[in-house]
Amino acid sequence: MLKVLLDEQNASELSMCALFVNNNPYNLEFFIALSYDKPKDGQVDKMLHQMAELGARQRPDIPFKELMAEMGGRRYNSIVVADSFFLETARESLFAFRERSEMAKVISMKPLGKSIPVFLSHASADKTLVEDVIPYLTNQGLPVWYDKISIDYGEGILSAVESGFETPVPCYSSLLARFCIQAGAN
Repeated sequence: MLKVLLDEQNASELSMCALFVNNNPYNLEFFIALSYDKPKDGQVDKMLHQMAELGARQRPDIPFKELMAEMGGRRYNSIVVADSFFLETARESLFAFRERSEMAKVISMKPLGKSIPVFLSHASADKTLVEDVIPYLTNQGLPVWYDKISIDYGEGILSAVESGFETPVPCYSSLLARFCIQAGAN
C-alpha cells in the first residue's frame, strides 16, 4: 500500500513519509507519519480509507514531536522514505527482532504516562472496540495493560493477568463500553 501511495504522489503533494518501528517484539509498534504539503482533492481521504482497509488506525493523539522524542530514548528506529524505491531498504533495516532480555538493555519497555496502567478487560469480540479506546487513554497520559501488548511471548494468559493484578490498577471493561454504546444508540 505504501508503494502505491508513494508512486501515485509527488513530493509537492506528499512531502514526507516517515516510518517508526519499535523493535521490541514484545511491544511491537509501527507508525507511519505522513505530511502533505499541497495534496490534490481527495488524496488524504483516499489514503486514510486505504490505510483503514488494511487495519491501520489513525492516531492524531500522538504528535510527530513525541515520536521524535521517543526516538532519542531509543524506543524507535526511523527512516524517511522519499519514494517507493527505498521501501525494501527500509523494511530490511528497520525490522530486527531480538530476545526480550536483550531488548530491555537498550530500549525502554515501560509504558508511557503514569506508572500504574489501566487494565483493559475485554472479550475477544471487543478487541477492536478496546483498541479504539487505547489512544484516548494514552492521550491522557495513562498507560494501558492490554493482553496484545502486555503479555510476554510464551507467557500464559492467566499468569500474566494475575501478575497484572499484583498492583491495584484501574480497570476498564469492554462490557461496560458495549453497554454504553448500545444505550446511547437507543
